Amino acid sequence: MEERILDEIRQRVIAEDRELKENREEGEIKKANFEVLAEMTSLSRDEVEEIARTVKAELLEKGKKRKKKIVYAVVAVFVVLLIAFIFRPGSEVTVVETFDDNRNTWSFSNSFEYKSYFEPNVYVFECNKEGKCLIDEIAINYPKNFDVLLSSQWLQGQFDSYGLSINKNMSNYFTFFIRSDGSASTGKVKDGEWVLLPSWQSGKVRTKEADYINVQRVEVRGSHYKFYVNDKFVEEGAIDMQLKSFTLQVCGFQKVAFSELMIINADNNEVIFEENFENPSEIWTLGDNTESSTEIIDGAYVFSTKIDGYFHVTSRDLQIDNHSKINLETKWIKGQNDDFGLMLLADENNFINCQIKSSGEGRIAIYKEGEYTYVGDFNKTGLSYTGDNSHTQHLILDGEQVQYFLDDKFVAKCELPFEVTTLRLFVGGTQTVSFENLEITRIE
Repeated sequence: MEERILDEIRQRVIAEDRELKENREEGEIKKANFEVLAEMTSLSRDEVEEIARTVKAELLEKGKKRKKKIVYAVVAVFVVLLIAFIFRPGSEVTVVETFDDNRNTWSFSNSFEYKSYFEPNVYVFECNKEGKCLIDEIAINYPKNFDVLLSSQWLQGQFDSYGLSINKNMSNYFTFFIRSDGSASTGKVKDGEWVLLPSWQSGKVRTKEADYINVQRVEVRGSHYKFYVNDKFVEEGAIDMQLKSFTLQVCGFQKVAFSELMIINADNNEVIFEENFENPSEIWTLGDNTESSTEIIDGAYVFSTKIDGYFHVTSRDLQIDNHSKINLETKWIKGQNDDFGLMLLADENNFINCQIKSSGEGRIAIYKEGEYTYVGDFNKTGLSYTGDNSHTQHLILDGEQVQYFLDDKFVAKCELPFEVTTLRLFVGGTQTVSFENLEITRIE
């Protein structure tokens, strides 16, 4: 009996000793967690403990009965998530950008050769390449005798030609052009070659002010035409082809708005075709070969790209170093599920791409000495962009490595193989992305 008593006493003493050690370890863990949190943030030890008490009380209110060590672990994790990105004492915020305006001189770009679009009561043509013309052709069943009246505004650009043509097809036609320097001319193309080059006559066009309306009028009577601008005679000539279509045309570097078009049967004044662009007809074919554009809209730097397989990068360099924390709020608006994010540069031949997709997958790629030396696999975060929501990309550069997060979800990490100096934003593929809040902090 005494042996059984001694054995029971031994087991209870050992169990009690184990429980005391566990409690002591839990207390030490709790104390260490709070001390670390207080040290890495701007909060005091008392403030951290107050947060812990509040969280613990809330958990108990919900009836979550757990052992002390589980409660302390939950509290520690909650607090870490709560203040994971609060700056350490001594951190220096170097950049805060909300994109409410352009006081930090972000570049605006609109890389394109041509585009046409409707604005209220006008049809706008923009051309951006020397020697190129933007056209929009519509089929017309012309009577023998007819008049064409076209109203337009020159908005900006160089003194290049714009106006109209009447056509047999796009290899055979007559041109009736004006320029914003005040001149006007006619021309003829046959079998794709100029046979009558435009001979510019000055003093026919209202110039200097962008709100001037110029009215071109072409009178066709059988096999003869006369051309007028603002009721001023320009030129006349012979018609030697069957006419089947009409074309609006703008060439070179300029922007023009067409506001009204009428084609009238000269024998009975019947309107054959009329367009004032208040409710544009569906017969028009809008053109746009924009490669990329950037602009600030409603507190966001909006980046649109239209070339698949190509990265478009902001030209503005933001200063960073190997001890930086970067937070960038991003919103995917539309387009492909392609890459966008942040680029950390040492120079043009050495940089790190931190890439995310609208699907929430992300990775890191390292470009070193002119070639990619590391391209990570895409990792799923469990998050995604829907077109309405936004997520924050976080980068932590601690001097030795880069850690990449989307919100609180880990994406990837890599070594820092060189000293980075600048940050750029990029968007790849065919998509539109907005960058909405950017913060760079130098950390010790």
